[in-house]
Amino acid sequence: MSGLEALSVACNIMQVISFAHETISFCKEIYQGRSPDDHVEQNAASLLALSAQLQTHYESTKPKTSQETQLADIAKQCNIAARALEEEVKFLVSHHATGRLAQTLCLAVKTNWRRRRLERLEKSLRNYQHTMESHLLARICKKTDAIELQQQQGFEQLGRDIQLFVSQYASGHTKLAQLVKTELTSIKASTAKENVRSEECIKQHVSSKMLTAEKSITSHVTKETNKVVERVTQVTADSNMRASTEKQRDQLLRSLRFPAMNERKNNLADSHEKTFHWVFDTCEILEDNQSDSDGDTSDSSRATVSDDDSDYSSEDDDDDDDDDKYIPWDNFSDWLKSDSSIYWISGKPGSGKSTLMKYIIENPLTKSALEIWRANPVVLSHFFWKPGSKMQNSIKGFLCSILHQALRLNTNVLDSILASFDFLLLKESDTDWSVKELKDMCFTVLSSSPSPLCIFIDGLDEVCEEDGQLSLLKLVDDLRKLASVKICVASRPEPLLQSALFRHQQLRLQDLTENDMREYADAHIRPYVIQDRISRIDGYFIVDSLVSKAEGVFLWLHLAAHSLIRGFENGDTIEEVRQRLDEMPSELSKLYSDMWTRMNEDTKVYRENAACYFNLVITSRTIQDRDPIWGRPLSLFSFMATIEPDVQDAFINKKTPMDAMSLQHLCNKTRKAVQIRCAGLLEISESAQRKHLRGLYPKGRSEIRFIHRTAYDFLTDTDEGYRIRTHDSSSPDTLYIQLAKGKFVEVMAFQNPSLGKILTPLSFVTDSNLQAITHDLLRKLWDWYDKGRGLSRRYQATTYISPGFLALAAFPEFKDFILSSIAVSPDPSSLATDVLRDLLYYGFYRCGLKESIIAIRCFIRPLLSLNADLKAKGIVSREFLYPSPRRQARFSSPFGAFIEYFFHEFPFLDIEYFKARYDWLQIFMETQLNLEERVPVFVSITVRQGLPFLRVESLRVYDGFVDEAVESISSDTGYDVLLDLGVRLLVEIMHEGARKANISQQSSTRSPNEMLETNLRGRDSSNNPSARIALLFPPRQRVEYLDHRANSYKSAGGRATRQLLALLTQFLFDGNSRELACEVWEQMTEILDDIRNGSTEFEEVHMSPWEFLAEQKCGYCFVDEAGEREGESGNDWNDDEDDKDSRN
Repeated sequence: MSGLEALSVACNIMQVISFAHETISFCKEIYQGRSPDDHVEQNAASLLALSAQLQTHYESTKPKTSQETQLADIAKQCNIAARALEEEVKFLVSHHATGRLAQTLCLAVKTNWRRRRLERLEKSLRNYQHTMESHLLARICKKTDAIELQQQQGFEQLGRDIQLFVSQYASGHTKLAQLVKTELTSIKASTAKENVRSEECIKQHVSSKMLTAEKSITSHVTKETNKVVERVTQVTADSNMRASTEKQRDQLLRSLRFPAMNERKNNLADSHEKTFHWVFDTCEILEDNQSDSDGDTSDSSRATVSDDDSDYSSEDDDDDDDDDKYIPWDNFSDWLKSDSSIYWISGKPGSGKSTLMKYIIENPLTKSALEIWRANPVVLSHFFWKPGSKMQNSIKGFLCSILHQALRLNTNVLDSILASFDFLLLKESDTDWSVKELKDMCFTVLSSSPSPLCIFIDGLDEVCEEDGQLSLLKLVDDLRKLASVKICVASRPEPLLQSALFRHQQLRLQDLTENDMREYADAHIRPYVIQDRISRIDGYFIVDSLVSKAEGVFLWLHLAAHSLIRGFENGDTIEEVRQRLDEMPSELSKLYSDMWTRMNEDTKVYRENAACYFNLVITSRTIQDRDPIWGRPLSLFSFMATIEPDVQDAFINKKTPMDAMSLQHLCNKTRKAVQIRCAGLLEISESAQRKHLRGLYPKGRSEIRFIHRTAYDFLTDTDEGYRIRTHDSSSPDTLYIQLAKGKFVEVMAFQNPSLGKILTPLSFVTDSNLQAITHDLLRKLWDWYDKGRGLSRRYQATTYISPGFLALAAFPEFKDFILSSIAVSPDPSSLATDVLRDLLYYGFYRCGLKESIIAIRCFIRPLLSLNADLKAKGIVSREFLYPSPRRQARFSSPFGAFIEYFFHEFPFLDIEYFKARYDWLQIFMETQLNLEERVPVFVSITVRQGLPFLRVESLRVYDGFVDEAVESISSDTGYDVLLDLGVRLLVEIMHEGARKANISQQSSTRSPNEMLETNLRGRDSSNNPSARIALLFPPRQRVEYLDHRANSYKSAGGRATRQLLALLTQFLFDGNSRELACEVWEQMTEILDDIRNGSTEFEEVHMSPWEFLAEQKCGYCFVDEAGEREGESGNDWNDDEDDKDSRN
């Protein structure tokens, strides 16, 4: 055993002895009555651990000397004592826990056995301690040995307790108690020191880790934040792009949609539930289904070739049996599944062609059959309608309808053409399209469609005469040659259509509908058989006769059946019904005549009333054809007011409107009169409900129209129809006046401001003998309008300045009335000025371009001859008074209003439009003008298909709705700039545009520069810059980023926007270019970045643009509740100095 090993065993022995003494002391105290606590168990546990360590030491060493053997024996005895003490502690603790400790102690004291055992253990431990202190330890490790041990190389490898023991022994401490005490003190100091060091290390480690973690987290958060910002930016950009794209899509689709585009199809009655099923049969129709009434089968010869481009040729019949196998149609279901490109459904007038086409289009079997032809087919359709509006019976309307459907169903194609054709972004209504543009675009769209297309076209024979059937046939033939396009057409078998379509697959409807017609007739006659009002045999006879006489014309069957039913309801006997049926003519026109005769033959008054009803509806149709502003067919209320003089007198003359109950009664009376006297040729249909008509029409708006085109043709194209209409002696001009009165009553009753519907029919009156009546009606309309009753109820929530009546009534046909009314007024010059101002500002909206040009050209010089002052400023009509703490309205001279609207929708695209307005400019330049007047011009910088685009918009509001330009302020996808421009600069721009367009100056003896120089002579414009930027509008999302309240900004000194102003001025002179638009976009982006960064060059404006312009006296002014200019009267603002002072 080495010295170090012996020393280690000795150290453990002394530790065991020390803990054993403490344990014995605790046990004695318990025997004396103290309760055991945690220290007893902790001390026992330490003793046990030291004992186990001691056992390991002496078992692992091999004694060589007697001293080492004695040391090992002492170690074994200490170990035995430790285990005995452990047992005693367990005994005391366990009995105390179970509550038997008191009993146990009594027993122990009584026997004194355990006490003596503890005393023996204590005595043995003292002996072991004495032996260790007296001579054994001295023998094992002398002081010099201890000093030597400290210097040995392995000393540092000993435990800290052994090192401390050796160190103390070397210093002269030989008593065990001192050594142990010193060791414990050292351990505590060392432990405390180690704890401090460990704490410092932990703090440093934690600080280091926290710093590292903080840097890592900061870096991670920064990266993730950047990613989120990038994603948000991308999402915002994508959202803006989608919003822009969606707006462009909607605008293009709106430009193709026209009023009543689907009216004809939607107004068709649904087919009878048991009819037309045969059209999808795959088996051939039996020969007995063919109607023999016609007897001529040559016109319905069946196509025998599958290639549509092949010439059709008839083959000689070598076998008479071939006629017995004749099939009168080409199977329609097979055609849907084949590659054949065209199918023709022909039929007599009223045979049900349109109803069949509607049935085919809406039947899911059509799509199923087309799926066999090509996957994912798309069905498009259009219904021509001759009695309808111009767009309903024209090739232009057909192209708009097909294009609208094709683009609406495929947004990919829609986006593709928007990206490819810039001019599409300028289309806003059907009037913006030419027929050539529509044709080209239609072929582009249909040829690029990813889906196969099947187009159904009904009523080829109903195309307007202006376009003609030949042009339509050529268009259809070109369309069907497109890949993946097939077309089904329906028409009457008129000669031109027959010669063009006979070679294609076809069916003749009247040859195939006998069973359908029988089902229809049986459904109407059977109820009377069931009720025993007629016998079953008579019922069969009536059905057979109706079907036979109808000759395939469903409309004849419908009218004849209802005529017989009226007889049943009136109590006719079966003999009278048979006689009536025999006398019914089989031709539709003769049936119309017969029906009218039967209904009106008894009374002259009935004939006159019916003829008047027909003439009024036909005249209304004529007005609608000549002027689209007339709108929809006559409403039942308007028709009632047209034919009831008492109603006209109450509303128009006495100005005492009738109550709703009385009007409802008269409407019901008119409904019955139409149904009884018009012999079924006119019908009253219910259309979509209108809010302002709910009081009189709880179920919807009732409209009066002809039951079928054949009824209209009968009355307008046949001698018998003309004879029927002559029972009414009213002239066309009288009918126009009556219709105007009816519309006047309707406008008064429903407070509808659509004066055009009254003025339009009056403008058609040409009879000079009726001029006094026309002028009287105009004066009454003027009086009613000026009393404020011309405002619609929907406008009463806001203050709204109505246009002057004379400006609204400025039709060329009313020229004498307008000018004479101005001439006899108290102040002709002032009234002429107001009319000219309103006409120049509002006239463009009243009707189409051509009509506006004619009307304004008609009135300019006469109004100037009445001393209309082009410099006099006034409140412009047709404007809202914009709500704010102070109301504002447009305030302009007639010339300022003209100049502002001249630049609406700049750059100029319509050369005719530009030339007409430039001609007016030359007329105005011959007078004295205020070229220092300021007008607001709104420039929009938008993104279209990823590229900036510049356009001049208008700040106007008209017809009760905010102009789209106003809605675009602070849009999501672009920037907007409000310019404050001098009229002089805008005139120069107009002259430059005329020069570039090579417009002749022959109408003026002076050059533009000479006229301009005359107007500028004597005027000082040094303090009145010709152009400045009034307001800047950021996109909506940037506004939110800057300040939720922000809406616009102005430049404090104008320096920061100088470059932008130069670019925008260049745009006004030179027009649009992508390079210029990009420069403007970059300038606006830089300016908005400066604003975002807090630049002092810009000030935030917390007011509407109109309020700002009113403060700047640029085209707007403040007005009171009555619509008069605040604190002013007259035309005080004609003084140029006022304008200068407001800006300096």
